[in-house]
Amino acid sequence: MDGRLIEGFRPLDDPLLLSDVTLYLPTRRAARALPALVQDMFGGRPVLLPRIRPLGDADEDLQLLSAPGDGEALPPELPPLERKLAMTRLVMGWKAALRRQVLALGEDEPLGLPASAADAAWLAGDLITLMDELETEEADSSALASLVPEDHARYWQVTLEFLDIVRLAWPAYLAECGAMDPKARRSALIRREAERLRLTPPKGPVIAAGSTGTVPATAELLKAIADLPQGAIVLPGLDMRMDDASWSALGRAPQRRVTAAGKTLPQDEPSANGHPQYGLKQLLDRLGVDRREVTPLCPPETPQLAAREALVSEALRPASTTDAWTAFLQQTPAEERKAALDGVELVIARNEAEEALSLAIALREAVERGGTAALVSPTACSPAAWRKSWAAGTSPWMTAPDARSTRRRPPCWPCWLRALRSKAARRWICWPS
Repeated sequence: MDGRLIEGFRPLDDPLLLSDVTLYLPTRRAARALPALVQDMFGGRPVLLPRIRPLGDADEDLQLLSAPGDGEALPPELPPLERKLAMTRLVMGWKAALRRQVLALGEDEPLGLPASAADAAWLAGDLITLMDELETEEADSSALASLVPEDHARYWQVTLEFLDIVRLAWPAYLAECGAMDPKARRSALIRREAERLRLTPPKGPVIAAGSTGTVPATAELLKAIADLPQGAIVLPGLDMRMDDASWSALGRAPQRRVTAAGKTLPQDEPSANGHPQYGLKQLLDRLGVDRREVTPLCPPETPQLAAREALVSEALRPASTTDAWTAFLQQTPAEERKAALDGVELVIARNEAEEALSLAIALREAVERGGTAALVSPTACSPAAWRKSWAAGTSPWMTAPDARSTRRRPPCWPCWLRALRSKAARRWICWPS
């Protein structure tokens, strides 16, 4: 708004400029919440809002109108219920094709088969989850065939034959009914949106904010936006304090040890895939941008928040560079480290009920004081399940919070520290073109 993101573009002086902006946000919830924030920023003055689009919701009609030549629409998305039932039928067919005497399995070799249609539906759900992950990451499903060497037990070969449903049977079914899986179709739409921006760039600024580009199709869209004359990407929580050795370690291939006899041992350090900065590192590499070229939009507001950010950055070092902790402790006085965590409290609960009660009291206190509060949980639970747990562990007079979630994430303890740093320091990073 103040002209720092895109040079010469300052909507605070001319609110009509906002109508030329196209803004891509990571979730529908963020897209719904942004108009109110824009109105507050302009003090209630009349303003034409920008075009706000979630990254995963591409405008198919606009793509067809902008496509070169005769653009063809993508096949329709397979409805969820039809998808689950079709996968269940394929699982039942796989079960019928198996016979213990044909497999020549011994009495001591296990063989797990769906005993009922309910079991088949449960296995079908797992296969659908696997397919969604493969299609989101755009991984090659044919690599599943090489997961188990041929000299392993026949039982493992049966498992691979079960995965052939994903590799062979399911693609044939989709081709027969002329449909696409939801994740594959979403990725295709995002790539078409990237191609549309390249062929017909909008006349105004195009900004993508809040996405780390972990999905390959989203990373391609972000690259297309970055290449536009007035394109900009706002990266959430990029760590500018991390030293070059740690930053390089995030993209380093896992190192494996080899003995004198030539035997390969497992890697001697954990993978960096779970590091909070890993996705941003991969995105910047895809964009061909050095981290030093990124411009901080909002530095920490106080020295205390700056010290807290530095402390959290050190705590999140990759395992291969944790030897630098000693130097950090020697260079940073104990008083400064203590001041960095001033206002941060640790509650050790004996059980989930006590944990829920502690959270309820903290949020209730914030409401009574007229403030705002946010609860960040590392568990991937649904809002309904969270509300149920909240009600079971709190008193009736407690206020039920708004537990809407934007995206489920796997449990990961660094997410707590990343949230602590980004929320406390209000750190947003952008890379303007």
